[in-house]
Amino acid sequence: MGWVKKSGKAAARGTAATLRWSAKTADWLKKQAEPSIDKYLALTAANAGTVYGATELIDRNEYSDPTNALIMMGTGAALTAGNYFMLGPHARNARNYVAGLNGSLDKSRVASWLKTCALAASVVFLGSELNPHFQMVRHDFFPNAMDPPLATAERPVVPEVTRERPKAYDAVGYTPRVTRYDFTGTKLAAKNSMNGRIQRTIRWQPIYRSIEIAHGMPKDTLAGMIMQESYGDPMQPNSGNDGGFGLTHIQVQ
Repeated sequence: MGWVKKSGKAAARGTAATLRWSAKTADWLKKQAEPSIDKYLALTAANAGTVYGATELIDRNEYSDPTNALIMMGTGAALTAGNYFMLGPHARNARNYVAGLNGSLDKSRVASWLKTCALAASVVFLGSELNPHFQMVRHDFFPNAMDPPLATAERPVVPEVTRERPKAYDAVGYTPRVTRYDFTGTKLAAKNSMNGRIQRTIRWQPIYRSIEIAHGMPKDTLAGMIMQESYGDPMQPNSGNDGGFGLTHIQVQ
């Protein structure tokens, strides 16, 4: 068994040597990209954060189209002015001061890597948050563009509900058409926004579509009721405040 131990130790030493070489190579490459890499990451994060803030402001409020257009025009003007100021001669002293702080941090390789990784993570996060908006823009200009759907209609396999069927279902002739659906991991906009209403309504498509087909109802009749009455939130109480709640706010008297 001695040869097994020797082989294992040799493999471990080889792996450690490879990791050390990879780390040194990565650090050397990062040094070659400094300080530009942090400057461009910070500038990208600042611009993306400004656009993200504007889109969230529009998405979480029910402003009119002219107001939304003014918000985006103001955002564009702020981006142009901010980039011109930060990259122009007026901010030379500020840039020199920030460059000095950046150089001090880069002397510690751990701090340098933490700083760069934090900036990169900010850019990735903001990019992922803005991706649904980019998809909408692409579809407006390129209707045939193929993008992954924002909400999936697939029915994941989840454990069957084993509780006893309520007797009230028998009284109204209710027959379930869809028994498996899971919303885990679905990220939604604010329910009072138009995007939020649409997303919450589309989540229920496998259910309301099967009911519409079973009863010969016009397509998306229930979708319109859900979007208007509950915003797609099954726990949204009705405006009458009489204890009723649900997707369509239909109550049996």
